[in-house]
Amino acid sequence: EGEGEGEKRLRLQLAMGGQGLAKTLGTHEEEVAELQRRFNALAEQRKASSENPALLFTKDLNLGSFSASRLRNSLAPQSKEETEAELKRLDAQIIDLRKRHDKLHDSNSRKRRQAEQLSNKLKALQLQKFTGDESPQTQLARAEEDLVAQAQRYDEAHRCRLTYEQIISRLKRERVNYPAELQTIEEKLAQKESEYEQLLLLSHDAHMSKQAAKQELSKFEAIIAEERRSREGELQQRRKVLQSKQQKVDELDKSEKERRAGRLEAPGKSGTESARASAETTLKLIELERHKIAAYEAAFSQIKDATGVADVNEVIQKFTTQEETHQSLLAMKSDAEGRIEELREANAREQAEVERLQHALGEAEQAKGQAAARGPNDSRDATEKERQRWKRLWRTQVNVKAAVQHLMDTLAPVKVDDENTAPLSDETLLDHLRQIETKLSIVAAAFLEESEHHAELLGPVEAVPPEAARRMTPSSGFRVAPSHDDEAEEDERSGPDDDEEDVPDRYQLKESALALVGRSTKRGKKKKATE
Repeated sequence: EGEGEGEKRLRLQLAMGGQGLAKTLGTHEEEVAELQRRFNALAEQRKASSENPALLFTKDLNLGSFSASRLRNSLAPQSKEETEAELKRLDAQIIDLRKRHDKLHDSNSRKRRQAEQLSNKLKALQLQKFTGDESPQTQLARAEEDLVAQAQRYDEAHRCRLTYEQIISRLKRERVNYPAELQTIEEKLAQKESEYEQLLLLSHDAHMSKQAAKQELSKFEAIIAEERRSREGELQQRRKVLQSKQQKVDELDKSEKERRAGRLEAPGKSGTESARASAETTLKLIELERHKIAAYEAAFSQIKDATGVADVNEVIQKFTTQEETHQSLLAMKSDAEGRIEELREANAREQAEVERLQHALGEAEQAKGQAAARGPNDSRDATEKERQRWKRLWRTQVNVKAAVQHLMDTLAPVKVDDENTAPLSDETLLDHLRQIETKLSIVAAAFLEESEHHAELLGPVEAVPPEAARRMTPSSGFRVAPSHDDEAEEDERSGPDDDEEDVPDRYQLKESALALVGRSTKRGKKKKATE
């Protein structure tokens, strides 16, 4: 048992020494010193194990004798047969123990011989000296590197082999399908050749047709150029006629301005300045209309150049296709004309009222003097009249504000520069009225432009009616806003006798405007029927 334990311990130390040699990669001298120390420990253990067997054997004999004596003492009272059987059993156990001892001794000797061999190998290793390149660690690292390189080469060769095998399999498949594909390509080639021949014949025919079309086009271009020259001659004649009519309109404007100037000389200096301003405005509008006429002529020439159509009737035919738009524009035109007529009548009434107030100024002053002379009764009557007058003025002011607000809401889509966005009040009433007048003038100018455009497109220039020629001069339809000084003078000249004429309210103005629109619509229908 001691030898078995020594053998186990030796194996354990050798294993630990092998692990220490594998782990430690120190210098050669350290390894030799470690091995020398371990072999010394092994020699001491072997020496101890050589002495232990005798001790173990003596111990066993002593134990056997002690056990035998105890057995004899314990078996003394037993029978003789039982004693002999027990002795035989004990002798068999002793024989087994001796056999085990012999086996252990034999194994011990074998281990001893192996230890001697290992010690001899250690001595040989101690005597042998390794260089840095020939050490086992270096050789092992070199062998590992060679192994990795060989593995990489093997992997690369394996991949190349797989690639070549795939290529071979694809070529085998293509070898089976290649004849059919080649036959299909040859059939397509033959089909393309036949199609090319047909297209070549078609190209010859197309070239001939192109030459014929070019000849026809040159003929038509010559005919169109001739017609264009003739149309231009007619256009020049019509322009001359239009200029003559324009001169007549200018003469009528001039006479109208002279008449107005004579009519406005009586009110004094303010009337002269307003007439001068009205004349300047009229001249500006006339000049603007001339520019518009020139722009229309240029636009018509551009239409002819763009469409290639020299006939006016063809251009008119293209525009008449937009019937719905034309009808809506005519309806808007009629509404705007009604509003313009209404505003013109309101303007005329205002002018008549201003003239009446100017002439009644002296009478108002005389009435004030007579009222002061007549006494308290007359003063009470005058106060009552003034109260009634101011009530009517207040109602009129409310109706005027409502009408102005309605016009503001209606003309909201029309945008002008410097538009006043302040709410309607007594201070901003005049500003809003001026703004409404400006918007109405823009709307009137737009409808006038549209009517002239349709008149130019839908009929010859000679067929322009005299009323349309009069509409081309809108100077009589616009009012020049009086200055604040003139308004102040008019307020000062107004007296208490203004209540003799009742001011028309909103409903009366609306009824008169509707009647005026109805009359203008009837006149337009009659005019179209006569045309």
